[in-house]
Amino acid sequence: MIKDAGHTFLPLYSPKLNPIEKQWAHAKQIRCSTHCSIDALFFITVLELVCYRIQKIR
Repeated sequence: MIKDAGHTFLPLYSPKLNPIEKQWAHAKQIRCSTHCSIDALFFITVLELVCYRIQKIR
């Protein structure tokens, strides 16, 4: 019945199926390559998001 409704069962831990895990991996890669702090990484991410939204509005 559940499969007929279009739902699928996921394993308990499935990072490859979770899109946010790809973002975390990318953030960790940037942090390791630039040796920046978590706060700096967060600030850069928020700044990029704001710039993206401003460009999208235009």
